[in-house]
Amino acid sequence: AVQGPMVTNKPSPVANMNVTIRAQAGASLHILCPVPQAAPVRMPYGFAANSITLESGDIYSNTTFCIADKNVDIRGGSLTIEANHPLAESSYYDAQDGIYSRVGNVNISGGTVSIDVGRNAIFVPGDAAQNEEQAVKITGGNVTLKAGHANNSQNCIGIAAKNIVIDTDGKVDIYGRDTALAIWKENGRAELIKAGTGFSLTQAETSPYD
Repeated sequence: AVQGPMVTNKPSPVANMNVTIRAQAGASLHILCPVPQAAPVRMPYGFAANSITLESGDIYSNTTFCIADKNVDIRGGSLTIEANHPLAESSYYDAQDGIYSRVGNVNISGGTVSIDVGRNAIFVPGDAAQNEEQAVKITGGNVTLKAGHANNSQNCIGIAAKNIVIDTDGKVDIYGRDTALAIWKENGRAELIKAGTGFSLTQAETSPYD
């Protein structure tokens, strides 16, 4: 099956819409698709957009939440992604990322984010980037990331981006089967300034990284 978005304004991967999610108290949005049980299948994902902002409301997804060209901003509400599905065989492309932004940034400044996926929890590959910062910044909220399926033979990383900043009083708990944080491009850096009670960065004992 061909992977594609559930919500967009143009055929993937070209999308120029900017999405803002704002909801009344108690409102929710579920992004659901059938989970393959046998042969590997590329599952569809939620949004293809230029940028996405979550201000309020509760979002649940059982597949990749978005593939954005630029910013993904989470300011409030909650985002839960449960996409660590069984794979029929060792497969990279059939596992799911959580949040994917081509050049970033991914900014989490509030709300609750819980991601459990078979590939990378938050991924900013920086493909065709020019002067973009290509960063993941956690400056608020409570963030729990779990990345990695035992049957996935390639990258399983909590956060992969050129630049990573953690500067928050909230809880940050990041697990990557291969590594929790990965500086994805040359001349990038990670800044771990502060984090609240329960801060944790862990990886599997079988990680290829020391």
